[in-house]
Amino acid sequence: MIMWNTLGFISQKNFFKSGIHAHAYLFVGQEMIGKKTFALELAGKYADSSDMFVMTSHDIDTVRSAKQFLSRTALNGSRKILVVDNADNLSEEAQNALLKALEEPSASTTIILISARPGALLPTIVSRCQSIEFSAHSQKVINMYLQEKKLSAEQKDFLYQFSNGSIGLLSVDFTKIKEYAMEYGALVKADISKRFDVAKQLAEDESLSQKVLYWMLYLRTKRMYTPLAGLRELYSTISHPQFNRRLALENFMLSL
Repeated sequence: MIMWNTLGFISQKNFFKSGIHAHAYLFVGQEMIGKKTFALELAGKYADSSDMFVMTSHDIDTVRSAKQFLSRTALNGSRKILVVDNADNLSEEAQNALLKALEEPSASTTIILISARPGALLPTIVSRCQSIEFSAHSQKVINMYLQEKKLSAEQKDFLYQFSNGSIGLLSVDFTKIKEYAMEYGALVKADISKRFDVAKQLAEDESLSQKVLYWMLYLRTKRMYTPLAGLRELYSTISHPQFNRRLALENFMLSL
């Protein structure tokens, strides 16, 4: 029986208990739910570490390096595995380069693409992968993860609601939640001139994606649903590095 460290995902574990059989998989599910954690543990069960390539950069040169890796013979086993995290961040050029590897499969290689936004992938890529859906974790799984943390029942319940079942968000700093919530509240009350000043600053803020994600989760936790559509659109836009972050922020500020 295969033992797992990754919590939850019982059906996915059962699916792979007899091995990795497809040339390519697409792991689909919400942000920070644990898709990458599962993929890395899965890869480690069926391939030696020297025969694994984890792609976190999305430029064309990294894709070319990944293709070279796949073309070589496995060093210490019978299988080579490429894991592509946040595959939807690949440019169209990089996706087309990766498509070549998907179109010319080798019996000894497997590609695992991970995405929270599969619609951003080329249909030709999606069609060549077997999709595996990862649903939000239940409160029981979340509580298992939190059982060793010194939190009140109220805090645990808030974290479950806030995380929307994503384990990756459970290490959240309560101070950050409050800080970002106050920042959003100030934006709502500010005039358009002040909002545009903030947009200019946020466009250069490395924590922008986290802030917007926290804004969405906090508002959903508080059942403040009206602003969520604009925030989802903003989050989707800033997740693409080729898009103009400042313009996206200014458009969002106009909708507040």
